[in-house]
Amino acid sequence: MKYRCFISLIISIAAITPARAQQLQKKIILKDIDSSILHAEEIRFDENGNYLVRVEKNKNEEYFISGKDTTGPLKRKSYGQIETLTPTANKTHKYYLINQPYIFGPVTGKDLIDFKYPVSYDKRFIAVPEWKEGRINYYVNGSKIIDTDTMMTGSRLLNGGAPSPLEIKAREISFDYERWIRFSDNGRYIYYVFDKGRYKLFAGNQYIDSADFAFSNLQINDKNGFIYSRYSKRNTRDSSAFRHVVYTPGGTYRLGSEPSGSFLKNNNGYFIDGRRDSILIVNNHLFENIKEYQNLQVVDHKNFLFSYIKDSTPHLVVNGVDYTLNYDEIYSPAMDHKGNFSVYGKRNYYLYKFVNGKEIPKPITRYGVRAAPIYITPEGVSTHFFVTDDSFYVYRGHQRVLGGYDNRRDTIHLFPVHNYFSPTYKQMENAREQEPLRYLQINDKGYLIYKGRLSGPMLAFKEMSFCNNKEPGEIVLGDLTADGFFVIQKTGEGSYFLNINNRVYKKLEQFSYIYPSYAFFNNHLLIFYALENKNIVQLKINY
Repeated sequence: MKYRCFISLIISIAAITPARAQQLQKKIILKDIDSSILHAEEIRFDENGNYLVRVEKNKNEEYFISGKDTTGPLKRKSYGQIETLTPTANKTHKYYLINQPYIFGPVTGKDLIDFKYPVSYDKRFIAVPEWKEGRINYYVNGSKIIDTDTMMTGSRLLNGGAPSPLEIKAREISFDYERWIRFSDNGRYIYYVFDKGRYKLFAGNQYIDSADFAFSNLQINDKNGFIYSRYSKRNTRDSSAFRHVVYTPGGTYRLGSEPSGSFLKNNNGYFIDGRRDSILIVNNHLFENIKEYQNLQVVDHKNFLFSYIKDSTPHLVVNGVDYTLNYDEIYSPAMDHKGNFSVYGKRNYYLYKFVNGKEIPKPITRYGVRAAPIYITPEGVSTHFFVTDDSFYVYRGHQRVLGGYDNRRDTIHLFPVHNYFSPTYKQMENAREQEPLRYLQINDKGYLIYKGRLSGPMLAFKEMSFCNNKEPGEIVLGDLTADGFFVIQKTGEGSYFLNINNRVYKKLEQFSYIYPSYAFFNNHLLIFYALENKNIVQLKINY
């Protein structure tokens, strides 16, 4: 769907960023492939050049080919993101397959939770409990991490024989299928199990705590910092006597109710959502009487901000300091690691800037019209636009960076980037800044706008399709992460265009196909895969 550009829309535009030339590194992964691999049902890759090819030779029988061996024949069942593989010759064994070029297993036993397997955010790690000979074996990526005597599933006790008094006592204890384990980005994990009448909590192989009731709000980061919560006591006659204890890297907090959510960054910035008690905890700061909040940004373990409304007046809380803002509305608060912060405010229909605790007195106006907000940096550099009776202009500060377009003649549209590719950006829980990426189309040219910076002109985008044979204008591969964004756009038969952060541009003209879904974008390096003649190649480019 297209959206006509008008004054209330928020986009992000700025001066075109100069391009940087970067060398594309190429490595052959599979050479002179035959038709069976060329037309395989699926090929998976990782960042190290490992691959897994899925080939169907007979009906419902598949083989999986890697650089080391071939596994099969297997029968495959798909459960959303997870696939279960069973050898046709030995049905007591099982393998698991997620978004990686590896088969995890074999494991044996009864699958206790069917398809509700906990997986990591990027689908690189999976946890599976199996019941065998009266023991519960817990696996992570095919390796057993622990075994226990019992596991509770709702009101049902699973064990190897008749229930003992200990097991009967435990019947009311429930097991959360999907939340008993949590992974970090690099594969660390925190988890709890029920064993010998107690819930036990571990971070990797380190024992942490035990309790009569299940743990919740598990979080762990790449540095092995963690968060969890649990009930501290129970009065069976008074449910209000439940007290929930939350353990964070900076301290312990007691709440009347279980937190609604939590988040922990790799730099130990964190928050605890205690809205049931009208409480918010951010970086060792506890805020009471906060029923609803917006614009929460946890930059690191020192710097954070969020906004809330009290008596119809917006408030902005920055590192524990509460600013009462004399505005009808606020837009796009921003903050950086140095503690700089800014926000737009609208008062009497005029747009103002509030920077590092002070309002810039003069509103943003030009051409006799009021500005509409686009993007503001933490230091207060504003990108905004004006729409007059016949023209459309974009300014960054006092400099016009886009203009000369006639609203009566030129076609100007705005689109969300999600129409064109599916970013893996953590939309729900990354405690992030204002939305950093937008798409603007003017006539037959498309522009990506990242953190207030405009790309060079690209082919007008076409909406994302699910066909293997993409049309010119479609994004065949792209992502948006904490490191920025990249897109690879098809521009013609065998030709593509790469844009990284509106700073690195590259024409890709020698490849007949670029494999979707398998790109690795971090630490200033992009890795992806393409078909060149009859060779599958790995491509790397620094940014």
